[in-house]
Amino acid sequence: MKKITFPAIGLLCFTLLALFITPLYLNVGFCSGVWAFLRVAALAVSWASGALCIVNMHRLRFSEPVIGCALFMHAIFTIFILLEVFFMYYPYTFVSGKTLSSKLWVKWYWHTNSLGYRDEEVRLPEANSTCNIVVAGDSFTAGVGINQPEMRFTNVLQSKLPAGYRVFNLGVPGADTPDEYQNLLNFPARADLIVLVHYVNDAEYLTKIPDTTSAKPQVKNKKEEWFLVKQSFFINYIYYKSMELMQKWQFAAHFKNQNASLYEYLCSNESTRQLSETCFIQPACMEKHLQNLHRFADYANEQCVPLVVILFPKLTNDFIDFSNTYINKPITAQLQLWDIDVFNVYEIARVLPEYKRRVNRSDYHPSALLHTTTASRFNDFLQLNHILPLDCPVAGN
Repeated sequence: MKKITFPAIGLLCFTLLALFITPLYLNVGFCSGVWAFLRVAALAVSWASGALCIVNMHRLRFSEPVIGCALFMHAIFTIFILLEVFFMYYPYTFVSGKTLSSKLWVKWYWHTNSLGYRDEEVRLPEANSTCNIVVAGDSFTAGVGINQPEMRFTNVLQSKLPAGYRVFNLGVPGADTPDEYQNLLNFPARADLIVLVHYVNDAEYLTKIPDTTSAKPQVKNKKEEWFLVKQSFFINYIYYKSMELMQKWQFAAHFKNQNASLYEYLCSNESTRQLSETCFIQPACMEKHLQNLHRFADYANEQCVPLVVILFPKLTNDFIDFSNTYINKPITAQLQLWDIDVFNVYEIARVLPEYKRRVNRSDYHPSALLHTTTASRFNDFLQLNHILPLDCPVAGN
């Protein structure tokens, strides 16, 4: 029986070794090539151990049903290994950045400068001798899901501007409006034009403050993931894909049963209280958020530079019209009262099919197509509103 036991133990041990190597492989810059090789090698050895176990079963004249069952299980294990190796090299972003494929995407495509931004280095004093457009925002600005930074709207805008102009991208994933304001204050280069990119979840911080809205603070559901979900690329991908589909189905089924508008649904259902969209239909919450937005206007006035706000709607078909009607339009009305120019991406995004306006079907961030189109229209907007050319210390401007 040793000829069966030892290969079986080898299969188990080398499979576990491959799974335990997962976080080491994902560790950016930590000999990732070596860990990738070791992980694939461990999976290969575990497969060979399984094959040896079946060969020995045949030599020891096990019954045909037992050998057939072992062959079937090994075939399943072979498919698992092939898929596991495939997903080891398949960077794919989800709404949740904690998926293994999202972490792999970060490992491959997310490179930051010394200030922590996904942008070129800020070199002083050279940066203060150009016309500087400083763009503050969150992951929409940073370009999560966009493999090449050159495809983001800030980089495309840069390519359309004349020599002597520089667009700085201050996008930080997870940043809310107060964070973006601090990033702007701490930026070392002079700003000749401030651009604030606003998205629905920029008010998410207010859902955690009880006295700003009647909505309950967000409570994270801290479910402990299974070991295989945390360590296996293939199982992790399937798990989060199935969770995503389940959530969509539950929302669609619940919303359909309510027989109400999306506005009424968000107002009347306790389960939606944690959504940042709900904050905007609460007067106290909206007022607080507008106060934080006004800080950008005050800062721009102090620096004597123009401020432009770009408003992105939520890019899913379920919420795109709602986010424009109940979020972007009220914010636009207030900003215009403060003499702030507003560029609403809604009309650009609305004409695109949902799958073309998003980076992929599991991620709500803007696609490269939407980034490119937004940059072109925004450049025209700046020209038509006489915001460009800027009044800055560059010859010819």
